Amino acid sequence: MALRWGYAPRQQPVVAANNLRRDLPIDGLPNSLWRFDERILISSLTCLLHRAPNMSPLTQYGRMAERHWREFLPKLVRDLETKGQLQQRLLEAEEKTKDEMATLRSSLMAQGLTADQAHRQAWETVRQRYLLLAPET
Repeated sequence: MALRWGYAPRQQPVVAANNLRRDLPIDGLPNSLWRFDERILISSLTCLLHRAPNMSPLTQYGRMAERHWREFLPKLVRDLETKGQLQQRLLEAEEKTKDEMATLRSSLMAQGLTADQAHRQAWETVRQRYLLLAPET
């Protein structure tokens, strides 16, 4: 029996059998949401299959950087893809962002800022160094 992913209450499994009637909503959700989720799952699995086996998946920072770079730095992205270095550079950018944010956040909290204030200020300071780079001219 093939399985299909979908939403379900926390106490119930998140997998539903394909033999469910598609004309009926599943767990109160319209079928259009199920079809949308199936496309996302297939797309995500396809990306996982095409990634190099030793590469870890990108976090939200890496995905944000990739979207930004593709839109505002297409030449850089094309060059990195040609050299097979895009994934590595994105991983480096997110790692540097996380490390520098943690250091800066700690420093700001030591100066008396709340955790939320420190996080926001660290994000404003660090994001443009590694993730949201200046657009190409």
